[in-house]
Amino acid sequence: MASTKYAEGMFATPTLDRLEEEELKKIDKTFRSPSERQVGGDHYLVDKACQPFQIARAYNLSAELCTAVKYVVRNKGGVDKKIEDLNKAIHCIQLEIEELENASS
Repeated sequence: MASTKYAEGMFATPTLDRLEEEELKKIDKTFRSPSERQVGGDHYLVDKACQPFQIARAYNLSAELCTAVKYVVRNKGGVDKKIEDLNKAIHCIQLEIEELENASS
């Protein structure tokens, strides 16, 4: 059932009340929760146990380390692209080291 919210006289877009995932799956057989799908490819989902954000949450990683994990685990493109991703991961780790060193001084 749709509900309309008003904030200080401003009209807000009507929103749908949250449906349970099981109800959504009954309505739309292709429904997948946000953690079960990926936007812009499937390089994290194909034959993978989890997505990088799930690793980051499990280990309480910083944004820099989460991004490093993303670059390490993705498997997109040829050798040149993989080397570029590894260099991006190294850069993210260097940013984390810099942050830690600055915080301790």
